[in-house]
Amino acid sequence: MANRLANQTSPYLLQHSENPVDWYPWGEESLEASKLQNKPILLSIGYSSCHWCHVMEKESFEDVETAELMNKYFINIKVDREERPDIDSIYMQAVLAQNGHGGWPMTVFLTPEKKPFFSGTYFPPEPRHGMPSFKQVLEAMSNAYYNKYDEIAPLADKITTHISFESDNVELNSIDSQNIVDSSLLQLSNQYDKNYGGFGSAPKFPQPTILNYLLEIFYSTKNHDCLDMVLQTLNGMACGGIYDQIGGGFHRYSTDEFWLVPHFEKMLYDNALISSVYIDAYKITKNTQYLRIVKETLDYIILEMTGNSCEFYSSQDADSEGIEGKYFTWELDEIEKILGKDNSKIFCEYYGVQKNGNFEGTNILHIQHDHSLLSAKLNIQPENLSKIIEECRHLLFIERNNRVKPSTDTKIITSWNAMMAKSFAKASIFLGTRYLDIAIKNTEYILKNLMKDNHLIHTDNFSNSYGYLEDYVYLLDTLITLHSITLEYIWIEKAENLSALMIELFWDNESSRFYDTSNIQKDLIFRPRDSHDGVIPSAHSMSSVVLNKLSLLLNNGSYKTISELNITSVIDLIDKASLSFTNWLSYINARQQKPNELIISYPKLSKRSTQILSLASDINQFFHPYLLISGVNQFELPNLQENPLYKGKTIVDHSITGYYCNNFICDEPLTELGKLIDKISKPYDKISNEWIYIKESFNE
Repeated sequence: MANRLANQTSPYLLQHSENPVDWYPWGEESLEASKLQNKPILLSIGYSSCHWCHVMEKESFEDVETAELMNKYFINIKVDREERPDIDSIYMQAVLAQNGHGGWPMTVFLTPEKKPFFSGTYFPPEPRHGMPSFKQVLEAMSNAYYNKYDEIAPLADKITTHISFESDNVELNSIDSQNIVDSSLLQLSNQYDKNYGGFGSAPKFPQPTILNYLLEIFYSTKNHDCLDMVLQTLNGMACGGIYDQIGGGFHRYSTDEFWLVPHFEKMLYDNALISSVYIDAYKITKNTQYLRIVKETLDYIILEMTGNSCEFYSSQDADSEGIEGKYFTWELDEIEKILGKDNSKIFCEYYGVQKNGNFEGTNILHIQHDHSLLSAKLNIQPENLSKIIEECRHLLFIERNNRVKPSTDTKIITSWNAMMAKSFAKASIFLGTRYLDIAIKNTEYILKNLMKDNHLIHTDNFSNSYGYLEDYVYLLDTLITLHSITLEYIWIEKAENLSALMIELFWDNESSRFYDTSNIQKDLIFRPRDSHDGVIPSAHSMSSVVLNKLSLLLNNGSYKTISELNITSVIDLIDKASLSFTNWLSYINARQQKPNELIISYPKLSKRSTQILSLASDINQFFHPYLLISGVNQFELPNLQENPLYKGKTIVDHSITGYYCNNFICDEPLTELGKLIDKISKPYDKISNEWIYIKESFNE
């Protein structure tokens, strides 16, 4: 018999709609039921592609005896963390405070006032590895609440106070930016895995925010150690099992330090942010293998994760047919049957395929040989080896498509879509207008379909989906990127309205910082503010990044003030834990750099002029993190003369004209576009572009 989740739209909640547990969705009904019945809340948070969420469901939530305990003693609330990142953020802080680590599924016990008093993640059905069984936890928590409430209440108050604590702001002029950056590099260097790349040990996450920061430090300091850390990490990931060697795209993280065995779910945000770093690495090194990874990843998104209107889906599951990784792994006999004896021998040597497998009796493909060395070992010409590998990948790709695919969560999340659109836009510089068209169509989809009463919503299938700060800042970031790549001012006009609304909804003048949730959302214990940069840069650090750019593009000094005030709430934390604040560090480092602007003024041309797009691609082909690129046509220019960025930027001789400026002081206007490109081209000395060679992907 279906429970209360049967009427929900979240794939994750629907997965639990047939459980014998009397699940509620988060909302007024469930919160009032807890108060009226004087029952504690059992809050369970996860997402549809989470492997261990599936495991706990099968072991506990589908078990009648366990469900009876849950229904008898608790109001059970199931939350999709992708729909409600605010709830997830608040109670993850409780999990981290009590356990020192977090993850999903998240299990939190709350008082009827929504205050946490005990928390954890996955609990097994029987005691295991020092962990109590889930039924033991249920019995202990019900006993504590009903028989020892005098002890529970102060604990819940203490935890709530701890997770809602906010540090005081510091004076901006007291910030020693250079010392903070230097200290961060030392911490990052100490955490860096010199053998396999990445930071820390297993489990190992890609950490694109850290990689982006290091690329920017390399740009500003010529510190090749920073670049080497990035390139070794990118190489290790691209050769490892964390990258889908057959279909493209990155799995969520590696369970080992070698990048070999991943958790197999694929998240939209991971592939958006990781591909963006590979684009920047290509800009610096011109290593075509990085561009290959970008193309394969984005082509995977097009094939598997994109709807009819260029909207992007949120994730693909780790499991198929109830087995983790089954869709992605191979047995030796299977490969030999598909490829034949001779080619399978070459392919298996290249991708490390073993008879007994490297993952639960099967094989995760990973590149274990340098192309040239394997060519010499097998006495095959390099170009012939490339052709064989290419043909084998193609055959396995076709064969794999006949398997039962992992399920796809078709939820459309605003912030994640914006991240992916930005990556498509950046890739179009090198891969062509097809990718730009997708970026533009996706952005237009967001502006049309993910708005309600002129406010952003977080996800398309959730009726009470308020937009979060992350939705606004990532969409603003994409609008700014589209402007720099199309040179069309319309994107900045859209950003102007959106940024004003963001400040109205999220900025708090009293504390001089943003909230994660808007001032119209009322169902939380408190309004959270999570400033930590994780795998995804925090919305707070991104707000400083985008408002700083918009302060110039819109000539709005208050935006600059807000972006600077915003930093002061986290400075005392950054110096202690650099790994958790690297996007903030990018902003702090940028504040020390010489500002440059490149303004392109052009005659009124047909929309999305080939000539303008070609020029924009030429300009954007270089890695220039501190160069503000903008464009304006002669008919828009008179309305922008009060903005110092555009004042006097007229066209010369009826031609496209470029102005290269340093803090608004400009060189002479250039109509010879080759000279303009020469001004911004930036050579990088002694950069190796050597890497394992594979021919262009078959996955068109």
